[in-house]
Amino acid sequence: MLNFRLLFVLTSVFLTLENNLQEKYFEGIISYNIEAFDKSEKMSKEESIQYIGDKQIYFIKENKYKTVMNGLLKITQFYTGKDTLYNTMQGSNALMYISVLKQSERVISYDIKKNQSTILGFKCDVLSIKTNDSNMKYYFNKDIKVNKELYKNHKTGLWYFCLNKTDGALPLKWVTDSSDSKLNIEAEKIDLKKLNDSIFKIPKNLPLIKSQ
Repeated sequence: MLNFRLLFVLTSVFLTLENNLQEKYFEGIISYNIEAFDKSEKMSKEESIQYIGDKQIYFIKENKYKTVMNGLLKITQFYTGKDTLYNTMQGSNALMYISVLKQSERVISYDIKKNQSTILGFKCDVLSIKTNDSNMKYYFNKDIKVNKELYKNHKTGLWYFCLNKTDGALPLKWVTDSSDSKLNIEAEKIDLKKLNDSIFKIPKNLPLIKSQ
């Protein structure tokens, strides 16, 4: 029979090893700067900033996120971990939604290059993706990550594709250049903190309208 003191030591060692093996997933807020360019010239850069905004804030917890943009439209998106992405905007009395189960883009090629940039003190690798309609660069550091398995259903916007290829790393910078637009998103602040689940609750008593 093990001595009690020895049992205590062995248990402490086991718990320490177990904690070291556990993944540390991000929970908190990431604030991004945004530059959007409309190649069709239907909207100028100044109009884009005015209506859409030049800042985007991500609230992230486990399998949920919420994003808020600072333009006049106050575009807000909610993902609650299932198969639907919801959004609201200023002046609209409806809750728009789309299914995230399908990946509309067709990936032609991709690769990962190490140590391509430093963002907020984090050395970043970059995942480069060529699709049928765009070229993307996804800058990431694996210290800022989520559990990718919780986002398996979120194929829209190449979200799960990127998480899967980077072992769950969130983007610290994301550049998308397509036939009609170019979008640059770069983190300006990372705030690691516990978030209340109420942040991710979608608005109630609004009619649901499917986005086209």
